Amino acid sequence: MSTHASCRHFVSFRPTAVVRYLLRDGRVHRWAALAPALYHLALVHAFSRRTVERVEAQILRRL
Repeated sequence: MSTHASCRHFVSFRPTAVVRYLLRDGRVHRWAALAPALYHLALVHAFSRRTVERVEAQILRRL
């Protein structure tokens, strides 16, 4: 049995929601090395590169 509590968060699979979740203060440095890239590629596959990169740029400008 694990000694740490497992916490699952469900986020709508939309570029804005996923990118904001990935960049949350409490989570930004806690991802496995490939996780952000895999989320990015999955979003690009579903929504197009242009859309995802535009959303990412908008969110990063607001940080």
